[in-house]
Amino acid sequence: MSRAVDQLAVSDSVTERLPLIRAIENAAWTALPSIPLFAAPRVYRWNDRVGNVVAGLGRSGTGWNMDRWFLR
Repeated sequence: MSRAVDQLAVSDSVTERLPLIRAIENAAWTALPSIPLFAAPRVYRWNDRVGNVVAGLGRSGTGWNMDRWFLR
């Protein structure tokens, strides 16, 4: 796959690029163990100098109240 990526980087012909893109895509799908359905961060970190941070477990994450954060 890396050879096809290298060739794609220097090719400016549309007829040459399509087979390379297909080869790269097929190799990527073959190497993919599974399709991630969602991302769920399990670790929340921030510095003690930042106050009023509330770890949000919802869709908007920890930054849901960024407008209320302050530096101590």
